[in-house]
Amino acid sequence: MKEDPPNTLFGGLVSDEFSFLNGYDYRNVWRLYLYLNNNKNNENKDWISLYVKLTIPIYRKVSIDGSFFIINNTNNAREYVREINKEIVSNTREGFYQFIEKKQLIERKDTLLINDVLTVGVEFTVYDDEFRSMTTLRKNPIAESIKELYETRKDYDFIITVENRKFKVHKIILIARCPVFSAIFAGAIKEGHKDDLSIADIKATAFSKMLEFIYTDQVTDVNDVAIDLLDAAEKFQLKVLKQVCENSISRRLTVENAIKSMQSAERNDSQDLFAHIINFIAKNAASVIETKDFVAFEEEKPSTGMLLFKQLALINKDKN
Repeated sequence: MKEDPPNTLFGGLVSDEFSFLNGYDYRNVWRLYLYLNNNKNNENKDWISLYVKLTIPIYRKVSIDGSFFIINNTNNAREYVREINKEIVSNTREGFYQFIEKKQLIERKDTLLINDVLTVGVEFTVYDDEFRSMTTLRKNPIAESIKELYETRKDYDFIITVENRKFKVHKIILIARCPVFSAIFAGAIKEGHKDDLSIADIKATAFSKMLEFIYTDQVTDVNDVAIDLLDAAEKFQLKVLKQVCENSISRRLTVENAIKSMQSAERNDSQDLFAHIINFIAKNAASVIETKDFVAFEEEKPSTGMLLFKQLALINKDKN
């Protein structure tokens, strides 16, 4: 664990980021917090506090069911187990203000504080129905059959063309997983397209990844296409996929891609992501205004706001 600023946490320790899930960690990034409460005015000054925090920049609400504990360093047994079953919102902490009294630790220092090392842990299950759209199905023959259809395109009944690339699909699956396609197919039939249509305003690479998600409830290598895929997710109203893309963009945000990421967030009404990116740009203004994307953006959308932003960046640069 690393130490938090002492002026705010009075001896707080924060773990590195970790995840409880394999393969779906883009929505489950956590930190463990331990507070020593050394401020004499703190009502919990005689106690050690322990919390977990869902550390993602996008709003998410989940339920957690599990426990916090301390490891006995002589036999690796779990002690002082405290159970928790609560809802938690991203960027808020849940746990115990009074997890264990400091005097208890001192009394048990021969087993709990060997070499002045305290080992604490947390184990719980994360429940989120919104993000389990096909998690259960994925483990049964139905999911395997759908995945096989995606991989083989056997018995496809429709062809969708995107950027001159043809995608063989099964209408019933697309309609079931994405209601927007119901309207698209109905419109195509009215126009005389019984088994094919073309879709504009979307890149073929993004459409391919979107189909992967629709068929399998998963998307591989999302970081490579996150910005374009966010456009697709918004266009086809795939809320879960949209949030996957938002989190990918936020976690891979750099000075070089900040402007494109900001434009994508604004274009797709990703308000939390947009606020996160604006904050990042403000902190790195002097570097951002030197990028090619910023120059192009400034030429495309000149405004008083951009002039003020550029001036702010120059001021900050002089200070540094």
